[in-house]
Amino acid sequence: MYYPLVRFRGPRSFLAALVVIVSGTALLLRPPAPRLLAPAAQQPTLWRGAYHVHSTQSDGSGTPEAIATAAAAAGLDFVILTDHGDATRPPTPPRVVDGVLLIDAVEISTDDGHLVALDLPQAPYPLAGEGRAVLDDVHRLGGLGILAHPDSPRPALAWHDASVDADGYEWVNADTTWRSARAPRLLAHLLTYALNRAGTLAALARYPAALFAERDQPTRRPQLALAAIDAHARIGWQRGADPLDGGRTLAEFPSYRASLGTFGLVVPWLDGRPSGDASRDAVVVLHAIRHGLASTAVFSMASPAWLSLDVIEPAATATPGPDARGPATLAVRSNAPADAIVRVLRNGTLLREASASAWSLALEADAPPAIYRAEVWLPARRGWPALPIAVSAARGHNLPRAPLDAAAAGLPDGPPAAVDDGSVAVDLRGWHVEHDPASRATSDTGPPEAIAQGTLTLAPGARVSQFAALVADLAAPPPGASTLELDLSASAPMRLSIQLREPRPGEGLRWRHSAYVDQARRLVRLPVQAFRPILPASGSVPLERVHALLLVMDTVNARPGETRTVTVRAARWTTDQ
Repeated sequence: MYYPLVRFRGPRSFLAALVVIVSGTALLLRPPAPRLLAPAAQQPTLWRGAYHVHSTQSDGSGTPEAIATAAAAAGLDFVILTDHGDATRPPTPPRVVDGVLLIDAVEISTDDGHLVALDLPQAPYPLAGEGRAVLDDVHRLGGLGILAHPDSPRPALAWHDASVDADGYEWVNADTTWRSARAPRLLAHLLTYALNRAGTLAALARYPAALFAERDQPTRRPQLALAAIDAHARIGWQRGADPLDGGRTLAEFPSYRASLGTFGLVVPWLDGRPSGDASRDAVVVLHAIRHGLASTAVFSMASPAWLSLDVIEPAATATPGPDARGPATLAVRSNAPADAIVRVLRNGTLLREASASAWSLALEADAPPAIYRAEVWLPARRGWPALPIAVSAARGHNLPRAPLDAAAAGLPDGPPAAVDDGSVAVDLRGWHVEHDPASRATSDTGPPEAIAQGTLTLAPGARVSQFAALVADLAAPPPGASTLELDLSASAPMRLSIQLREPRPGEGLRWRHSAYVDQARRLVRLPVQAFRPILPASGSVPLERVHALLLVMDTVNARPGETRTVTVRAARWTTDQ
């Protein structure tokens, strides 16, 4: 059989054929429109919103007002703006623009990755440095800390300290999804962008099984799992570059309208309906997120998706909070359609799945500690990502009771508790001050019980690594020393960098930790193993070789021109022996 070759009569016919082929491929690969879901019986009023959006207040291309307009076009009710910062900018009060509630939050850069802080007031000093320290400050100020893009394939954006027990994490991040996609896959999907922009972006996402398995463990508190769009509406010279790095914007891509239609939060109004008052409605939205009442959804696949997971105790033995102990019932409610599958995960792995939109499971009184989370899955369709359309908040059962953290709970004013048995006073001598050429520091006469006091002032102007420190010569600690305890106070709230130095030419080698200090006397406990090296130092602290203790104020957690007086009343080692 003879098949004639297709002959193109000039470049125009070739281009026309190419357009037909590309258009046909795009139509074939186009993600389907979102599936409309019917409400379930007794389903509450639902608000859909976007979390993790950047505006012109940091590295986004659109104003908050323009973002609200795009959100209104996407059918959303609220947007949580998360512009980059150190939390020292006063948050903009909630407001309604084009019928969309705008809520201000902040994305903070730490040494271990990015942390989004929700429901946070203005901080008294810049929040930065180690991730654990920033999270501690966020909690002290009453906020929630969410790990942003923790599983990003880019080291600069991934979260690096697995020991940090944040309030939640982003299980999917739209910006990371498209920026990290391989070029051939991205180009293939972009063929359909003009036909279904939100669906095209969402189709690049992958299910993060490893992240759920790592984070949803009974050794941690139940954590929020949020769907983030991380929208900037801009692309620079390099697709993979962090927009925060600046540089020229080549295009406002992907658009806010497209990103806002991918993923987001679903907030149920369990008591009444939205009031129309921005401040009151923002309180309800943030309360739903904080207390695990909100769920996340893939808007580009189905809407509005509702999913609720509860662990219910008998009334006679119920304890406060969303988690449970002893005999309990795991209850799932949703508006999943008849062809959907509702799955329940235990500790990040599948426990049970059912086609019913609402069902329950008995939990035995002596069941092992576990974290539960529910998901709703629709049958696969060409163009859809392999993702659930809804993910619930996590619930805990028979979780170990966490010991009371005195630092987190707050200590009353006045002297700290008596010295523990077995502690050894730190041999500190020759107190003096050190500072950069432009900054100032003085060694002062403190109260009678103080062993040292210093006033530290950073030079004003631009940040150029200013520092001022109160320093003491440090004798060798006792064998087995495991924790350094300091009785500290300061003239105003600050985060003090506490460093151990090994003598070397130049500035020596240093290891650092940090602690919150304010006007009240505070016993600061610093495990030696938690000190981190400052380059060029590496590894753990060589206690047998360190020779100095430094209490440092620098531009990591202080502004140029600021002054603090630091008072030391006691110092001791605790040992493992």
